[in-house]
Amino acid sequence: MEATTETRLLILFIALLSFVGCLSWCVMSWVVRICPLASRRFALANLLIFTGTTLIYLRPEPPTFGLWFASNAAILTGFYFVYAGLLKLFKLTWPSRSAALTAIIALIALMLLSQNTDNGWLIGAVFSAAAAILFGHAAWANYQGIRQEFTRSSALAVSSP
Repeated sequence: MEATTETRLLILFIALLSFVGCLSWCVMSWVVRICPLASRRFALANLLIFTGTTLIYLRPEPPTFGLWFASNAAILTGFYFVYAGLLKLFKLTWPSRSAALTAIIALIALMLLSQNTDNGWLIGAVFSAAAAILFGHAAWANYQGIRQEFTRSSALAVSSP
């Protein structure tokens, strides 16, 4: 199924945003020195998301195993580093094992499923479920970090989107 022009433009826009985000977090980490460890994790997250979306943009039709898996793996790993960055930013000491386990299981499943590109709907379902779980972890970390300084309703309002 050929992607529409609007879809390809949106993918390119997301790649551009994540590239700018990566550069911005690098400046925050190495030049301005604001929360350098968290900033480096956010920079890595944006670099991985940039790489994944760029691979999606360059992906031929029908997609090949290598590009399909690499793009999904880069994006999911980037989502994990968003969570890891939030843990470091807010100085939360929670173990990140469940998020890491989610990412690892999803990557193994995607590697196995991506070998047959007829499994597109299943690949999408696994990717979406893993992304939702990782973003759930990130939202929870964000809520806990903001809750340290603000009210519960303020933390919910910022963390729920």
